[in-house]
Amino acid sequence: MLHLYFAPLEGITTYPYRNLHHKYFGGVDKYFTPFLAPGPEQGMSVKEMRDVLPENNAGVPVVPQILTNRAGDFLLASKKLAEMGYREINLNLGCPSGTVTAKKKGSGFLLYPDDLDRFFDEVFSDASVRNGEFQISVKTRIGKNEVEEWPEIMEVYNRYPISELTVHPRIQKEFYKGVPHLDVFADILKESRNPVVYNGDLFTAEHMKKFREKFPTVENVMIGRGLIRNPALAELIKIEEAGVENAHVCVESETGNKETSSEQTGKTVPMSGNTGGNLMPRIRAFHDEIFEYYRETMSGDRNLLFRMKDLWSYMLEEVPDSEKLAKKIRKSQHVPEYLAAVDEAFAGDIIGLPDTGNFKIGDTLTSGEELHFKGLPSFSPEMFKYIENPDPMKAKQLNKGIEQLMDEGVAQLFTNQFNGRKIIGTVGQLQFEVIQYRLLHEYAAQCKWEPISLYKACWIESDNQEALENFKKRKAQYMALDKEGRDVYLADSSYVLMMAQQDFPDIKFHFTSEF
Repeated sequence: MLHLYFAPLEGITTYPYRNLHHKYFGGVDKYFTPFLAPGPEQGMSVKEMRDVLPENNAGVPVVPQILTNRAGDFLLASKKLAEMGYREINLNLGCPSGTVTAKKKGSGFLLYPDDLDRFFDEVFSDASVRNGEFQISVKTRIGKNEVEEWPEIMEVYNRYPISELTVHPRIQKEFYKGVPHLDVFADILKESRNPVVYNGDLFTAEHMKKFREKFPTVENVMIGRGLIRNPALAELIKIEEAGVENAHVCVESETGNKETSSEQTGKTVPMSGNTGGNLMPRIRAFHDEIFEYYRETMSGDRNLLFRMKDLWSYMLEEVPDSEKLAKKIRKSQHVPEYLAAVDEAFAGDIIGLPDTGNFKIGDTLTSGEELHFKGLPSFSPEMFKYIENPDPMKAKQLNKGIEQLMDEGVAQLFTNQFNGRKIIGTVGQLQFEVIQYRLLHEYAAQCKWEPISLYKACWIESDNQEALENFKKRKAQYMALDKEGRDVYLADSSYVLMMAQQDFPDIKFHFTSEF
């Protein structure tokens, strides 16, 4: 049975990313943390500790990875991690970074097999390791400067009970260039006394298929950059591996348990148009949650956008017309500008239809047969703001922009019947920024927002016309019309809404526009 591991990537695959990936996508059996670099005195940093705290990784299969060349530091950190509940600790002997290898760490340690042997001897001689308090796995390259270094390194590994040996068959000097040395990997499979995991240059399900044809006995594979490029890749590979025509993609149930659903069927890469379209909403939701987390935890747009651009440097490789989008994302200096570029990246296939205001979302065109579908519901927004025009000379452009954006379903428009002011309702703060940006750049119209404290928009109806009119009169200050001219009650709190429902039993309150 194939097991897939998510390789770490410094600055990206920290616990917020891992948690959200696990929430939205299936297929990954282990997530490895970006390396922890414990010192002899300070131990792990606050940032590193935060990344491995059990409460920050609940329900996610996580393996901490340690970068060091000191056995004592490795053991101290491993015991601390074992106390947290971790039963596998991974030693990083694969990092090719020059700043790391210059300190005789990562793949730089491979140049000194005698020192590496002494390191392992001390580690595996420790009572905590001998007693099985935790297992030690290793992620390695096949040398630092020459492939010929590998046989001596292999001898060292074979002397110790390593739980899994993850091999990236390149030397340090190659970084990620050229082709992995699969001939060397084939020899490793024959010679290793420890279970072997493959890592390196698997970016698509087709790559994995070819690899499995060449190495059918390898059941554990680690993927890094491929999963960053396409978050659904592990899920896709598992589906292809199963060979199911109408595959059932693993999704999260409402209870948090993994289950399969025919509604989540897909066989291909979502970002490149090869996957079922059902994956795109998941990828967008995944992106938006990551964005919101970084927005809340990072200071300033500059740092936020730097982090998101770093993520997109991988993901853009799977997006159609990536060069054009990459330029837009790289050039974005402000959040609304960035979000507009992201909207373009996630846009689906569009069929153009000239419209002079006759059609709206949900309308159906047929030839001959008469069809009627219930309209697409507008759900009650969660955030509300007054929209104001700071430039009276641009009133026409602003009104046109608002009307067209609302027709797109970007947000919802309500007109307060008490004071005539326009209220925009959205499901999140980002939408206000997108609206402001699009009004300025597409309609040459500025707008400003004024806060308004509202809890819920309720579409109302009643068979008792007298009761309906009485309610509208009593709640005149909070009555509005939506874009279609339907009555909407704007409740300012959950308590007020509850009391209104109790006081006016003849009134039906709906939280969607279709009822």
